[in-house]
Amino acid sequence: MAVGPELTPSSPEYQWVQSVIQSVERRTGTWSRWNGRVYEEPNPKYLGTA
Repeated sequence: MAVGPELTPSSPEYQWVQSVIQSVERRTGTWSRWNGRVYEEPNPKYLGTA
């Protein structure tokens, strides 16, 4: 599995992912196992996937 560059916490993309995860945690009352890392997808074939 190829991994692109890691996004910085100040990037809008990182902040969006973080807000989604925090919202799910609040709504479900369950902590995620997210490691706090977000990477760019290097392969355009997989853009928009998670």
